[in-house]
Amino acid sequence: MPIKKLIQTLPPRYRNWSSVKVADKLRQVSQHFGENMPPKVSEEEYKMPDTKTATAVTELSRSLNRASIFNHSLRAYCFGICIGKYLNELQYIDREEFYIACMLSKIGLSDAIRDLPEYQGRDFELIGAEHAHAFLLSDDVRYNKLKSDEIHEAIALHTSAVSVEENMAPQLNLLYKAQLLDTVGYYRHDVHRDVLKQIIAKYPRDEFATELRSLYQREMAEKRFAQINEDMMSGLGELIALNTLDDKSTDFPEYPLLK
Repeated sequence: MPIKKLIQTLPPRYRNWSSVKVADKLRQVSQHFGENMPPKVSEEEYKMPDTKTATAVTELSRSLNRASIFNHSLRAYCFGICIGKYLNELQYIDREEFYIACMLSKIGLSDAIRDLPEYQGRDFELIGAEHAHAFLLSDDVRYNKLKSDEIHEAIALHTSAVSVEENMAPQLNLLYKAQLLDTVGYYRHDVHRDVLKQIIAKYPRDEFATELRSLYQREMAEKRFAQINEDMMSGLGELIALNTLDDKSTDFPEYPLLK
């Protein structure tokens, strides 16, 4: 059976992951021959938006997230901008809104809020989405209601492969791809190797893989029907541990035929 037809017979979540992995490999091969090359992206292009709301969101993310998860959120934003430039999707997103979604995407894992009465037993994605939404609409922030709603949706669905397959909003798709790159290494070939190294040097990965797996395992143990359980039982934990971004032996090798 042709690989494309075989992939189409899989359930949506696995079909998406399989398609992404195959596309990644094809892109890697084509880049060895100088095709489909990702552009270099300067630090100026992926710097944090210089707005009052963005600053407040950064501080909220820093206060709620562990250091490893905070850096993950920053890398996701940077990677998202790089992927968006490569795929010519930046014209469709609001960068401040995208930054907010990235920075608050994992706050639902925070010890500070996950056990609040209103959040107990809920999926971390939904906890983060609701907490972010309430923060953005608070009297201290007063962010745009429509944009706040879009951020709520992006955070709630940012780990959902089905949302990408169903052609959701560009910002949601870009958030999904960016966090997937940082979590398991998919879409790595959408970002120039030199830029990958720069971003990781600026926002180190340190114990990110170990801590994220631990947090996800806690979700599994405490929430039997959480969405993350399906992913972890399907091998997500192993994919996180084997992320090539943490493989120091590869050191982001040169594109062989372009030396």
